[in-house]
Amino acid sequence: MADPGGTTETRFDRYQNRLDVRAVPPQGGYVAKRCPLRVQLDVYPPEGAVALEPSPVEQLRMDDGIAFEATVFAELGALHPTAAVVDGAQPAAGQESDTLAAMADGAPIVLGGRLPTDLVGRRAGKPDLLVRAERTPAGAWAYHPVDVKHHLTLDVRAPKRPELGALVAGLEDPGRAAATLATEFVLRAHRGDRLQLAHYHRMLEVTPHASARAVGAIIGTEQQVVWQPLDRPVLQQQWDRRPAVNESALQRYDFEFAFRLDVLASAAAGSPIVEPVSISECGSCPWNGWCRPQLVAADSVSFVPGYGYKEWHVLRRAGITSRAELAALDLHSARVRDAYDAVAPLADAYAAAALGKPTAAIAEVVGKGAKKRIATLAAYGIHTAADLLALDPAVVALSGQPLRSLADAVHGSQVLANGGRPELRHTVDHLIVPSADVEIDIDMENAIDGTAYLWGARLDDTYHPFVNWDRPGPATEAAVFAAFWDWLKDRRRASAAAGHSLAVYCWYQGAESRALRSGAKAAADQLGLAQAPGQVEAFLASDQFVDLYEVFTTQLITGTSAGLKTVATNAGFAWRDSDPNGADSMAWHAEAVGAPDQAARSSARARLLAYNEDDVRATAVVRAWMRDDLAHP
Repeated sequence: MADPGGTTETRFDRYQNRLDVRAVPPQGGYVAKRCPLRVQLDVYPPEGAVALEPSPVEQLRMDDGIAFEATVFAELGALHPTAAVVDGAQPAAGQESDTLAAMADGAPIVLGGRLPTDLVGRRAGKPDLLVRAERTPAGAWAYHPVDVKHHLTLDVRAPKRPELGALVAGLEDPGRAAATLATEFVLRAHRGDRLQLAHYHRMLEVTPHASARAVGAIIGTEQQVVWQPLDRPVLQQQWDRRPAVNESALQRYDFEFAFRLDVLASAAAGSPIVEPVSISECGSCPWNGWCRPQLVAADSVSFVPGYGYKEWHVLRRAGITSRAELAALDLHSARVRDAYDAVAPLADAYAAAALGKPTAAIAEVVGKGAKKRIATLAAYGIHTAADLLALDPAVVALSGQPLRSLADAVHGSQVLANGGRPELRHTVDHLIVPSADVEIDIDMENAIDGTAYLWGARLDDTYHPFVNWDRPGPATEAAVFAAFWDWLKDRRRASAAAGHSLAVYCWYQGAESRALRSGAKAAADQLGLAQAPGQVEAFLASDQFVDLYEVFTTQLITGTSAGLKTVATNAGFAWRDSDPNGADSMAWHAEAVGAPDQAARSSARARLLAYNEDDVRATAVVRAWMRDDLAHP
C-alpha cells in the first residue's frame, strides 16, 4: 500500500498527485472527507458486492437534510428576491452555464448553482450558495462558497476556551463583510465542512470569480451564516503533529483530494493501493458489509480502541497486522517505549547500547548530561546496556513512530486474548470510584439536529424523566433544561442542608456538558434565566459532576469499546430494547414527534423513555460492578 503520509524516506509534494489521473472521472466535494476505500468502491464496486441500504437514522439524516435545505432556500429566496436561482432539473451543462452567467451579472446570491467542471483538477461541484464578495483585479465579481448543513455549527464557548469567538452573519445579509464576531460561541469541529468548502474554493479559482480571501461559510441548524477561514494553519498533519507544520483547510483538502484521485487511478489500472481499515466512518458506510468480514477474519489491529488508519499503517509497516500479534509484544518494553519516546526515540539508545559493553552504565549509553533520559530508564529498572538490550526488539523498532500509547494497545490486546474481563491498567495499583451519600445518574437524549429533548435521572432506584415532545429547537431545549435543572438544584440544596455529599454521574461528559451548556444558553435566551449559564459552569467545575467513563477508562482496560452498551453488557446489564443504540434513537424521536398516527407516536415515546431509563440504570450497574467486583479481582 502506498504511504500517503509523506514520511522522510519518500520524496514528493504531498499536495500533488503522484499518478496520472487524467482518466479519473471528476469528483465532487464529498470525496476529500470520505474514506479512500469507500471512494474507490463507489466508483469501482467489487464484483458481487452489494452496497447496504442506509440505516433508518442515516435515511432520516438525508431526508431531514433535504427538507432543511429547502427551508433555508425558501427563506433566502424571500429575503433576497434578486437572488439567482439555478434550475437543478436541467442538464449539468445548462446548470454550469446559468451559474457562470449569474456570477458574470453580479447576482448578490446564487442559489443551487453548479460550478464549471474542472477537467485539470478533476473536480465537479454544486455549492448550495455562492455569495458575492469583492471585485477582482480584472473587474469581475468574486464569490465565496456557502453550504447548508443540517447540524449545529456553533458551541457555547466554555470559559477557558482560548478562541476569540465565531464570525457570524444573518440570512438577511449573509456576506463575509457583514459578519460580526460572536464571542459567546466557538466553531464546532466539523473538519469535513471545511474540506468541502475548500473544494468549492479551488473550483472558483479556475473561473474569473475567485476571491482573494480564502473563506467559506456554513449555514447550520442555527440558521446563521458561520464564516470559516480556509487558509489559516489550524489543522494538525496526520503524520507530523508539531504545531509548526500545521495545515490550513486548503492544504489538507489538497492532500486528501489528490490522494483519492491516486486511489481511483490505481484501482482503474488494476493495482489498488488501499484496503479495509476500521475507522469511525465504517458504521454508516454502504460497503461495511464487504469490508467488515475481511477485518474480522484478519483480527485487524485497527479494531484496537483509539487506533485508526494512522496506527494501523504504522503497525502494518512493522509487520504487525492482527491484535494477536500485538498481544505477543512485551508489555514492559512497550511501557518503556512510551515513556522514553516522550524525551527521545528509544531506538537511538538501543543502538548505542548494542555498540558498547553489556555492563556499561546507562549513563554511558545515553550521555552523562541526559539526566531526564537516565531517570526515565532507571524508573523501569534499566541501569545497564544489557538491561536495555533485553527489551523486545519488535517494540524498540516502533520507537519514534506516531503511536498513541503502545502499552495500552498491547495490554488491551492481551486482555482481549484472555477473555476480555477488564483489568487494572498497567499504571494503576488500586481502582478508585468516587462515591457520595446521594448518588444520581443522568443521561441525555438529543434529536437529530442536536436538540436535547430528554434528560433522565435516577435517584434511589427511581427514574425521573424531563421531556418535551414538541418539535426540536431552542424553545424545546430551554423547557427541558429548565425542568431538569430546577429538579437537580433542589436535590443539591437538600443534600447540602442535610450535610450529605452528592455526586451526579454520567457516561462520557463531553455530550452531557455540551448539552447542559447549550440548554442553559437556550434557557437564558428563551426564558430569561440569565443565571443558568453561570450555574452550569460552576456545577461542571465542581467535584459533584463525575464522568464515569473517565473513571473507567483511566483505570481499567478491556481491549474493546468503552461505550456504555459494551461495558454495561459485560457487567451483566441488559437493555429492554432489542436494538439499543443512540443513533437509531434519533429515528425513534422523529417518529415520536412527527408520526401522523397517535398510536405510533405513543409507542415511540414509550420506547425512548424506556431506553433512557435503561441508560441511567446501566450507569448505576457499571458503578456497582466496578466497586464490588472489579476493585476486588
